[in-house]
Amino acid sequence: MVEFYSEWCGHCRNFAPTFKEVAQLAKPWSRYISVGAVNCVDEKTVCLDHKVTRYPTIRYFTHPSPQNSSTTLELEHAGGRSAQHLHGEIAAVLFSRWHEVPVGERLHPGFAEVFEEDAR
Repeated sequence: MVEFYSEWCGHCRNFAPTFKEVAQLAKPWSRYISVGAVNCVDEKTVCLDHKVTRYPTIRYFTHPSPQNSSTTLELEHAGGRSAQHLHGEIAAVLFSRWHEVPVGERLHPGFAEVFEEDAR
């Protein structure tokens, strides 16, 4: 999961503590998800490549699979959402897509229970 932001953006500055809280809430899931941020002022090419046009933008990058050829899920312009709301969205996406992980990268059998319990 990546937050694309711009250092000059007021919404991004206001959203930063929320995103940090989301990252903390996702720590127990570190085996399944990585959290990062890209400053589009410093990394213009990366942001252009991912067609980021608004800030803040959150994207969850997934493995492509036969069921879903898309590699990204976009929670575009996430400003105004609470950390708990975003945490719940992430849990729902991960739980719904756990079966799409490529063979050989299958998650441990307790995966669903971890997210189901934590999402409550």
